[in-house]
Amino acid sequence: MQKYNKNSAEEQSVRSFFFLPLMAGSSWRLFSLIAVAVMSFISNYFAMLEFVITFVKNQSSNACLVVFTGEDCLHNQKYNFNTMFKIAKIFKILKLIILVPVELIWLLVYFTSSEKKKIDMDIESFASHQHRPCTEKTRWILLILNLMWVAEFRKLFLYRIGGAAVIMRYLMARGTSMGFDVPRDKFGGGLYIQHGHGTVISARSVGEHCMINQLVTIGYKGDNCPTIGNNVRIGTGAIIIGDAKIGDNVNIGAGAIVIHDVPDNCTVCCPEATIVKRR
Repeated sequence: MQKYNKNSAEEQSVRSFFFLPLMAGSSWRLFSLIAVAVMSFISNYFAMLEFVITFVKNQSSNACLVVFTGEDCLHNQKYNFNTMFKIAKIFKILKLIILVPVELIWLLVYFTSSEKKKIDMDIESFASHQHRPCTEKTRWILLILNLMWVAEFRKLFLYRIGGAAVIMRYLMARGTSMGFDVPRDKFGGGLYIQHGHGTVISARSVGEHCMINQLVTIGYKGDNCPTIGNNVRIGTGAIIIGDAKIGDNVNIGAGAIVIHDVPDNCTVCCPEATIVKRR
């Protein structure tokens, strides 16, 4: 596994680009810190408002609303969910407009990143699963939309850009609970993460156009970790540990435990649940 090198040329250039204003003088330092703090607050504030309004309009949340408000909100005339949904859309538009300075920074980092080709593949993969057309002219728009509202894409983007993530994480809403421990030069593009909650990816390498679900563990057994091929789909709760080599075009079923090699063009799954005791 490659170790993080604080003195690499890329880290030095990123540090110089972002922190030059902080070293220029007290006025620049104060302005930069305030700007970062304000933009971070606005981003998270609108994300919170959007979540609350979306939560209220969701019918499945009625039981929770009864607990918090003491009222049956779904069957109460004063709660107009269509209006709340429209308000949520207005907040989304306002967020896009207000955060234009932040979005320009996102685009600057994107266009100057050495991992731009892989990020493009990630955008195309997410767009495909979201049923959105992705072309050269619309790719940067999809980048902004995904960074704004898709926590899994934000986490992946921060991993791709390397040292720039030191400052970029303050200009985005919080990401999902997901971790990467893979050398960036050995992590192929086109990754799609369905739900990233609780997913940990520690591998020697990961191929291109993979799909990973929530609660997946790809990790170490002793000093060894897996190698993942191209076009691999890993289902919810799957565990891949040790020196397992997963071939190309492999489907790993939900809950499967993989500790041995899997050849190309195979599907592996865990045994079906069986009754072991009756009362």
